[in-house]
Amino acid sequence: MSYVAILIILGVVIFFLSDKLLFNQNHRRRATEARIIGLINIPGMAWEEKEKLLKKEAKEWMKQDNELFDRAG
Repeated sequence: MSYVAILIILGVVIFFLSDKLLFNQNHRRRATEARIIGLINIPGMAWEEKEKLLKKEAKEWMKQDNELFDRAG
C-alpha cells in the first residue's frame, strides 16, 4: 500500500513540474510574438527603424530553442 501512495504522490509531483516547465516555455514564445506584433504596429515610425528593431528581436529569439527558427551551426 505504501508503494501505491508513493507512486501517486510522485505522479502528482511530476505532473505539476512538467506543467510549470511547459507553461514557461510557451509563455516566452507568446511574449516574443507579442513584442514582434507590437513593433510592427508602432504608429508614426518609419519602416527602416522598425526593421532594425525586428531584426534585433529575431536574433534574440533565435538564441532560444524553438520550432520557428533553425539554429545554425
